[in-house]
Amino acid sequence: MPPKHRFAGVGFSFFTDEEIQKLSVTEIVNPVAFDHLNNPTKQGLHDKRLGLSAFDHKSNCPTCGMQVHHCPGHVGHINLTAPLYNPFLVKEVYKLLKAKCFACHHIRIHPSKIEAYTSVLKLLKIGEVVQSATLKQYLLYASTSIDLVSASTLVDKKKLA
Repeated sequence: MPPKHRFAGVGFSFFTDEEIQKLSVTEIVNPVAFDHLNNPTKQGLHDKRLGLSAFDHKSNCPTCGMQVHHCPGHVGHINLTAPLYNPFLVKEVYKLLKAKCFACHHIRIHPSKIEAYTSVLKLLKIGEVVQSATLKQYLLYASTSIDLVSASTLVDKKKLA
């Protein structure tokens, strides 16, 4: 594979506190989401500045001025008193850490799987989402079958020795 077509790296990040403050249209401080007339409360979880309800076809968004079908929704923030782990990411971080070599800091993955994922990403890049998903499922199934066969072969060779 020519060097210009190789990945140089992948980065994952989260918004910093400053970026969240810039994006946020309001701070959520009100624990009551709706008042006694079932209207969203100011600085509550359903504040109208965060975007309109899908059922509110008559109003315009106070933040962007668009109607319900065109408003993308807006970000609010909650200031927490202590750091908090995102429970949805713990499993994924665990998988990544298990796959990492702590000596060289590379991901421990078989070269055939790297080629498979590269092919899938190329298909995604050109907009072939269905073919990409199909290829990914096929390659994952094939690589699992190969891993099982090679593992059983190793076990049988050890028995013979």
